[in-house]
Amino acid sequence: MATCIADLIYPASAMSLPVFPVGADPGASFTELLQRSGLAHTQVTEPASSAPVLTHATTIVALRYADGVVMAGDRRATAGNVIAHRSMDKVFPADRFSGVSISGVAGIAAEMVKLFQLELEHYEKVEGVALSLEGMPIGWATWCARTFLLPWVRAWW
Repeated sequence: MATCIADLIYPASAMSLPVFPVGADPGASFTELLQRSGLAHTQVTEPASSAPVLTHATTIVALRYADGVVMAGDRRATAGNVIAHRSMDKVFPADRFSGVSISGVAGIAAEMVKLFQLELEHYEKVEGVALSLEGMPIGWATWCARTFLLPWVRAWW
């Protein structure tokens, strides 16, 4: 059986998602998540309240339950302050067991997802096993570097 290098570096037993009791969930605040998980090395503070309020954004929600995870996202695409599309997909299956969500420049992000889906299928055909969930971020980073960074380095060199 083939073993992914990421599985050797980051074994599945070392990776887990935090579970918070009702009322102690940090919500959407990443800094609060770091503090409640004990991962903040220093005192983390929220941005100053004088920061401008954003009137648009992408909302992606992932809920973990006993049998897996459910992901959902809003469907509105904006171009500045104009609604460009009201029914855009922002959550996609990466493979049979995982999903990926996008935000930002929708056309480029959707194409990146399609190419990464193809990369995962290719990996499974070559290796005979699917890329592990822990190996996917490493695979994604490697793929992005190879696809976007390497051509610039070659052109410069």
